Amino acid sequence: MKRRILAVALAAGVLVSVAAPALAQTYPPPRDPTCNVDDRTVEPGQSVRIGGRRWQANTTIRAGFHQKSTDASVEVTTSTNAEGTWFTSITVPSDVENGPAAFGAQGRDKGGGRFRCIISVTVVGAADATSASTATPAGITTGMVSIAAVVAFGIFLLVSHRRRMRKLSA
Repeated sequence: MKRRILAVALAAGVLVSVAAPALAQTYPPPRDPTCNVDDRTVEPGQSVRIGGRRWQANTTIRAGFHQKSTDASVEVTTSTNAEGTWFTSITVPSDVENGPAAFGAQGRDKGGGRFRCIISVTVVGAADATSASTATPAGITTGMVSIAAVVAFGIFLLVSHRRRMRKLSA
């Protein structure tokens, strides 16, 4: 009986810890500027359109491409329009290699504060096609790991309870 209470208390604690950050936020949340690219899988020499919305109107934006493993970089400067929207094209350098890279932009948000965004992309089709990608799996959150731990603990309790019941009835 104590284990069942412990299991319920543990499950409740995990649910509260997962839900607490969402409950602490103000709604609706403030809307930060956005960044987007038209392709997240890029090739050397490809021209990629990058842009954003909700930036400070009529200001300068610095946008660029960078790959850490090759130190390949490109930077361009553009301006937002009266609505705070901007778009530009950036050509991926020809000396990149297969693997992770990033597009980024820096400018001012609607309140005048500095704002930076980074968009992760993957380079494919480089001359050395045998190099392995160093990208790691994405999308696994702390909440997902916590839920998996609670489920595994619940299964453990169920199995141990059934074994104990079998011993008592035998």
